[in-house]
Amino acid sequence: MKQHLNYRLGLDMGISSIGWSVVEVADDKSQTPLRVVDMGVRKFNSGREDKTQAPLAAKRRQKRSMRRQRARFLRRQNKLINKLVDLGLMPTSPTERRQLADCTHPQITALALKQATPYHLRAAALDDHLSAYALGRVLFALNQRRGFLSNRKGDKESASKEFYEGINTLKQSLNNHKTLGAYLAWRLDNNLPVLDSRAQSDAIKSNRSGLQTDRSMYETEFDIIRDAQEQSPHHRLTSDDWDALKHIIFHQRPLKEVERGNCQVYGPQGHNFERAYAADPLAQQLRIWQDINNLKIMEPGAKGFRHLTDEERQKIWQLLQTEAQPSLKTKVRLHLGLEAGTVFNLSTAKTGEKLTGLLTDITLSKPEFFGNRWHTFSTEDKSAIIDLVQRTQDLNILINTLMDDWGLTEEAAEKVTDLKLETGTSRFCTRALAEMVQLMSTTCTDKASNRYISTTEAMAELAGGPQYRQEGDIPTTQRLPYYAQALPEVGMHHRHRTAEEERKYGIIGNPSVHIALNQLRHVVNAIIDTYGLPHSIAIELARDMKLSKKERDARDKQNKENAKRRERMVAEAQEARVAVNKDNREDFLRYKLWEELSADPCNRKCPYTGETINISKLFSNDVHIEHILPRSRTLDDSPANLTLATRDANKMKGNETPYEYFKRIGDDVGYQELLERVKDFPRNKQWRFMKDAMERLNDEERWLSSMLNDTRYMSKIAHKYLHLVCKNVQVSPGRLTAKARGQWFGAVEGLEKNRDADHRHHALDALTVALLSRSAIQKSQTVAGLGQDGGDHHYQKLKLPCPMDKDALRAQTQQLMGSMLVSHRIDHGIEGQLHLETAIKHTDKGVQKFIESPADATQLVAIPHKQGDVEHTNYYAHGGIHHIDFWLVKEKDKKGKIKERVEGVPVYAHQAFLPDGKTFQSRPHPAAKFLMRLHKGDVIVLDGKEQPDIPGIICQINPSQSRFVYTSPNKPFDSKGKLDAVGFTSLLKYNTRKAHIDILGRLKVGRMTTKQA
Repeated sequence: MKQHLNYRLGLDMGISSIGWSVVEVADDKSQTPLRVVDMGVRKFNSGREDKTQAPLAAKRRQKRSMRRQRARFLRRQNKLINKLVDLGLMPTSPTERRQLADCTHPQITALALKQATPYHLRAAALDDHLSAYALGRVLFALNQRRGFLSNRKGDKESASKEFYEGINTLKQSLNNHKTLGAYLAWRLDNNLPVLDSRAQSDAIKSNRSGLQTDRSMYETEFDIIRDAQEQSPHHRLTSDDWDALKHIIFHQRPLKEVERGNCQVYGPQGHNFERAYAADPLAQQLRIWQDINNLKIMEPGAKGFRHLTDEERQKIWQLLQTEAQPSLKTKVRLHLGLEAGTVFNLSTAKTGEKLTGLLTDITLSKPEFFGNRWHTFSTEDKSAIIDLVQRTQDLNILINTLMDDWGLTEEAAEKVTDLKLETGTSRFCTRALAEMVQLMSTTCTDKASNRYISTTEAMAELAGGPQYRQEGDIPTTQRLPYYAQALPEVGMHHRHRTAEEERKYGIIGNPSVHIALNQLRHVVNAIIDTYGLPHSIAIELARDMKLSKKERDARDKQNKENAKRRERMVAEAQEARVAVNKDNREDFLRYKLWEELSADPCNRKCPYTGETINISKLFSNDVHIEHILPRSRTLDDSPANLTLATRDANKMKGNETPYEYFKRIGDDVGYQELLERVKDFPRNKQWRFMKDAMERLNDEERWLSSMLNDTRYMSKIAHKYLHLVCKNVQVSPGRLTAKARGQWFGAVEGLEKNRDADHRHHALDALTVALLSRSAIQKSQTVAGLGQDGGDHHYQKLKLPCPMDKDALRAQTQQLMGSMLVSHRIDHGIEGQLHLETAIKHTDKGVQKFIESPADATQLVAIPHKQGDVEHTNYYAHGGIHHIDFWLVKEKDKKGKIKERVEGVPVYAHQAFLPDGKTFQSRPHPAAKFLMRLHKGDVIVLDGKEQPDIPGIICQINPSQSRFVYTSPNKPFDSKGKLDAVGFTSLLKYNTRKAHIDILGRLKVGRMTTKQA
């Protein structure tokens, strides 16, 4: 029943938890805290794997992609086989097909071939009329490996650069041969490998063939074979038949275009206007006018900064149309005719004291691209070209469209496809960009100071949507709606979601933030249903305290060092006649990693091989940016896990740590030389080369940066979201919360030893946040920015007055903490792994083969396979237990006395949701009576030896030992403390009942198992 209470709601948001508290406050302007009414914690899964913290969808997406590729290949193969059979190019008999695959069929052995291989057949098809089956075998071989077709997705990756280099090398090798097949046959005749170097064994990797193939090689070979075989008397193929075969072999579905999201101006109004690309000239014009409107100058002798005059604004606008990044202190100052010593207020970490011009216009108007014709295009045409270049995945389609529709030569079109234009998207569509550019270039808000309109003001001028209003202007509601419905600018389209509101309004792309905001909605709405709307809300945001002078100096120093490093990189590259872009992230990263190799430029070597890396080689494909600890195993892309290595060393090392690689090749001397070469590396990088690097890798440290970013983003959205139910939302930083908690509460019983071993500390943090006053927050922020020592000395001495009597506060808190039960979000879905990846094998007379008739097939996943006309079934180990059903079985013993026992029947993930709506029948005996169904994470209540009604949450189910393990809901599942176990046969003994802890921590207990039976 809803209570009418004047209260402040305190919230502590984490990436997988929400602590909350309800504090009654005085009904006057002072809002003095009177008493602590309620507290609680909501725990939920963050949408990431426990060990790696990688998104749960990432691995599923990878596996799904592999399954789809394999399925598409098999469909294409079967379609081709059926077509070849219909055309008489392949026998119907499986035995003959096997002979044809092995090149032992009489129609192939009758040919005068040097070797009976598909490669020699392909070479023979260029000059001689092949028999029908031999021609079918050639076409089948073209389908098996049909070459790489670029989708432009990986063009900017170093591995792709190397791959394209291999393709070009192979094309040069084909000059003396008609086709790829003829070249591979020649290699076989000369005892050279014919496999792609990526698939070669370690024994032949040193003799790298560089056989990276692309689709055009195979299509060209198909056309030449078609011309040679079209008039053959051994088949009846028509021109339409040849076209159909080519379509079957080479057709590739286009990639699905990545959704860019809706415009932040017109999206909230119901218009599905896509965001423009950041490389769009309109987006760059908006950025320039934003810089011009924000730019202020202070001339020598002036008392303060002033805005630009209208004449100065136009001069800078004209300058930025031709200059990519003019310096404020030199180029811009001279262009404006200002005196030396003039100070500018703008300085960014990316460009330093520089402005960024119309990069796209400057680049595409160069003679090698569109030349002066680019300036004759309309704004709409320029946007259309950028949209075409950024969106089109197929290189051939892109080149042909640039030539046919925009008048480029083939050479110029190919150069456009290689351009590194600005990446990402703008927040606005082209319509909004054009209107905002017009507003920001002409609308003056203060004639006296010549202040022009800002981006936020321009957005408000256009439409007045919720995303750019002040939080206090958002109308309040009685309950929190779905977050993307209230804040449409954050929702990306997601048409494949199962929830209707998610399909309609979209979701945030970050899974952790999406889950956390949904849980915040449920928690806040449950509190409102119980206590009414809050008078105010206090939330802890994951943001930093105001930077002190020392911290600001350190940041500025780092920015200046990076700027100098960029200038040094350009100078050294020009001296060595190497092309680099100082604003390109990869070029700068390469140079920075190169400097880490050694202080002496002449002694900068590959850590693994000792090969010298000079400035010329640094920016070539011969040197790769290498993950020291494999990215596939650590998902660590931080600079601390990166170094430089030669291309061959990177390939040879593969998916191994440095120690594992040298151990595999048995080179102890080489490993010791490696350790000697890295002894001067940064300390956060040296240990990654050691033997125990993987053991030392700390999961928490590895993902700290990622999780902090998630939490900061989530907190920012949550702050805005909460204004829907309360206009008075107060925020406080986490550092201040820790100080106030220590001063006011000290050691709370049960939490003083290890806060991380008890979820209830989130509620204590939420209570502390609710008790913090605005004056305390403001005072702490001021103190944090004082002093030469970063304010730490002053901040450590800061005393925060407790808003309530400490003894009363601690007593109320201790009472609520003692009775608190943490609420867990339980997921009974089937999102996990159905089975393991490797089929189960058994040994039969010393020969390993796939198991065909397992003794106990109920725990195994049976998957039928069909290859041609041969069918068989593979069995896989189950992926995990979904739930366990408990049954009461009554049976007579030897003396005829009826006894009761409980039997638990595990239901595995592949059995939980059978196709066609069927359910797995777990009843062990026709007369057995159902007791209960338990999942991992379910809450149970059992009578202990000393006191009844002890709640627990199931954290392990172990059918082999006929027991499950539970722990207190207030403790983590992986708690290192003592866990309690209950055998299946003891369910009746402890009067076990299934229970539920609602979102506010209230326990609801079901009926007794004996009564259920």
